[in-house]
Amino acid sequence: MYKTGIKLVLLALLLSTMALSACGDNTATTAAVATTLATTTTSPATTVASTTTMATTAASSKPLRNSRYCEVIPVFQESGKLVQYVYNTQGLSDCPQDAWKALNATDLAKNLGSLQVTLNGPRYWMMDQVIASGDSAAGEVKTFGDLKMQLRAKIEIPAGTTMAGPYSENIIQRNTEYVFLSGKPTFQLVSPNGDTYVMQTYSQIIDPKLSIDDLANLGTRLKLPTGWQFKVVTPDQDLHLVAKGAAYLIQDDLTNSYQKVTK
Repeated sequence: MYKTGIKLVLLALLLSTMALSACGDNTATTAAVATTLATTTTSPATTVASTTTMATTAASSKPLRNSRYCEVIPVFQESGKLVQYVYNTQGLSDCPQDAWKALNATDLAKNLGSLQVTLNGPRYWMMDQVIASGDSAAGEVKTFGDLKMQLRAKIEIPAGTTMAGPYSENIIQRNTEYVFLSGKPTFQLVSPNGDTYVMQTYSQIIDPKLSIDDLANLGTRLKLPTGWQFKVVTPDQDLHLVAKGAAYLIQDDLTNSYQKVTK
């Protein structure tokens, strides 16, 4: 039991950070249930693609930028591997606060029979369009409390994955193209070696009052490591952030999420 307890603690620590793999995001609440890692946990009946692809579409009548969403992310063990199932409210609701606050990660994990559940949000998209590529991962709709969420992705957590804190890069397997329209501000972090990361979501996990209007002055609030810079850049052409199999993500110390600009 002592060794099992250690495993569960390590799992909880790892997955609380790995929650950002869903959409490049971190976690508000995480709970692990009392089960050993050797136990096979039954996953949801819906089969989804193993390649992570956000199912957000450009066809929505509501602008994507600054739209609010929340996620429920249960973790199952499948064939000895840890797998996250990502459900979110995008396209179904704006995740009303009362309904979101009523969710309990421990209760959800028990009801789902999962190793753990992460509650990720509220968050707000900062791109204007998402173009899906590869295998789409839109699946069944589940109801968690009073919130309907759709299965968006299935993410395998690779063996040997280590935790990364703020301003440390995480590599996430997914195929997505994020479009930031010209003439609209983007919020960027630049590392000491010149790598640029563009904000894909801002978070109200740490600061519940953070709004899009606050982002221009975010640099005065962030505890940037030596050599890092925060910039506001308004592109004169549409900016496309493309992930072909892998996205390189970081978070700041307020859990806002950024994706690396790659060539």
